[in-house]
Amino acid sequence: MTAPSELLRTTKPDYVESGWYRSAIPLGDPSPERLRQSIDGISRKIRPEVALEADGTTVRAIHGCHPFDEVCARPITLPSLAELAEELLKEPVYVYQFKVNLTPPYDGAAWP
Repeated sequence: MTAPSELLRTTKPDYVESGWYRSAIPLGDPSPERLRQSIDGISRKIRPEVALEADGTTVRAIHGCHPFDEVCARPITLPSLAELAEELLKEPVYVYQFKVNLTPPYDGAAWP
């Protein structure tokens, strides 16, 4: 991985300008494919964390799957991600909400 100071130097201008940052550097395990597989598996289960559309069958979102799914928990525990966020914000960070939106853009009901 790139040195933290180099990553911060290249990240900060993008973050300041747009309010978010998309890393060109892979953050490590799990891969996007492993995350997709895990989320697909969770979305097929009947659980309180799986929110459905009004039709009762289309999965709209999965809320808070990190406490029970190791693959989903991994990205929020990556030291490199937390360290970068803390450097950008100049304060400690924590996970407030972990949600996977599955409804395609412009489909589904409005969020309350």
